[in-house]
Amino acid sequence: MIPSSTSSRFPYVWVHLAVGQSHLFPEYELDIEALIDTGSSGGISIPAQLLPPTLTIAAQTIWTLADGSTVFVPTYRAYARIGNLPVVEAELITLPGQPLLGRGITNNFGLDIDHGTTVTLTL
Repeated sequence: MIPSSTSSRFPYVWVHLAVGQSHLFPEYELDIEALIDTGSSGGISIPAQLLPPTLTIAAQTIWTLADGSTVFVPTYRAYARIGNLPVVEAELITLPGQPLLGRGITNNFGLDIDHGTTVTLTL
């Protein structure tokens, strides 16, 4: 059987994040529901208040937003797991607003959007 994860809350999926140098021994873990953002080539963005201030920042990076503006944001090493699919290493940034899951994660899987009602990710 091919591993998959389906969400009936289109276009959102639940993601388990392990933040730190290793997904086996993370500095911090959290579960979030993220909007799939097919317009983003990045990994995942979440509001800063969801992370403890003591986390190790991997880098400061520049990102171009949908409106064409650029931001300089702290970037963390994270590992994302969606359902029973394999863990994917991803960049995690903090931006105001709702959590967004970009193509840096979804491109690792098949993505099926069924008439705007369900989202299924498959290996």
